[in-house]
Amino acid sequence: MNDVLNGISSLDNLLQRLGEDYIFFEKNLFGLANHFSENYNGAVWESNTLLNEEGLLKNGFYVSINNNKKYIIRNSPNQLNFNSLESKTFSVIVFAMATTLVGNRLYDLGKEDSANILFELFYFTKDNINNILDKEEVKKFYSFID
Repeated sequence: MNDVLNGISSLDNLLQRLGEDYIFFEKNLFGLANHFSENYNGAVWESNTLLNEEGLLKNGFYVSINNNKKYIIRNSPNQLNFNSLESKTFSVIVFAMATTLVGNRLYDLGKEDSANILFELFYFTKDNINNILDKEEVKKFYSFID
């Protein structure tokens, strides 16, 4: 059980724990979505939780965009282009990247508690990616973030 993520199961909980650092995170989350996709123009982002083998809620969450839109990626860090990326895959990738990017910046600013929460959310997402996305989408996730 991860104590750092205890009680954090949504963006609302993250806001409560990060305080003013949440604004920086949210700004980067939406900014990265806009940066990486030429057809992202805002969306509803939802918090998603996972259950463990015993049916209990795991500590942590990931976010996904609530639509069936396909996103066009022409600006990935690895120069990969995707003509049609599922909204869930796109949003999970952006969430993972935002947690590490903002986590690193907050750590550099001496805000280790906030940084550690974001790092743990990244690891939660990465460790559970096979339960979040289907096999083909998992490949896209790793090709984008590696």
